[in-house]
Amino acid sequence: MMIYATKIKMCSKCPPPWTCHDIDSIYLEGEGKNKFYKKEEIYHFLRDDQDIIQVRLGSNRELQPVLGLPPLKYIRSEAYDTKQDFLLKFDQA
Repeated sequence: MMIYATKIKMCSKCPPPWTCHDIDSIYLEGEGKNKFYKKEEIYHFLRDDQDIIQVRLGSNRELQPVLGLPPLKYIRSEAYDTKQDFLLKFDQA
């Protein structure tokens, strides 16, 4: 069974235009994970548990954990031929 990202919530303090850094939480569906999770939790699912989570949109790109500075843990989808990350194409919940 696959786990899918289906919705996002953005950080309330961050004005548009948004980036993946501004995502507060992501709604996951599948394998009993049907709720919103903070991006840091999903970072650990992907890094530590090696779960595969796909964006349920378009070509179902996989999510990737990213460690930015100073250290900022966030999530993005696999690179694709678009200017905007697939996660940011979801309507906000």
